Amino acid sequence: MVLPFPYGGSDGRHGYAGHADVRIRQLDLSALILLFLMWTVMMVAMMVPSAVPMIQGFVAVNERRRNASRPVIPVGVFVLGYIVAWTSFSAAAALAQWGLHRAALLSP
Repeated sequence: MVLPFPYGGSDGRHGYAGHADVRIRQLDLSALILLFLMWTVMMVAMMVPSAVPMIQGFVAVNERRRNASRPVIPVGVFVLGYIVAWTSFSAAAALAQWGLHRAALLSP
C-alpha cells in the first residue's frame, strides 16, 4: 500500500509529505501575535454574516426606543460586545494552538 503523505522512516528523519528532516519550529512571540491576528480576522470574517440579523434587530429596537423618547444604547457599543467576544475567543484559540505546537502535538 502506498500512502500519499508518508510519515517517518525507520530513522525518523522523514516528515510530512516525505520531506526529509522536518523539525518542529519553536513559535516565538511574533509568531504568536501573527497567530492571534489570523484567528481574529478569521473569526470576524466568519461571524459577521451571522451577526448582521441581530445587529439589524438591535437597530430596529433602538429606533422604537428613540421614537418613544427612551434612552438608547449606541449600536457601536453593541457591535463592540461582539468584537470583544470574538477577540477573546481568538486569544484563547491562538494560545491553545501555540501550546499544542510547543508540545509537538500538531503536524508540522
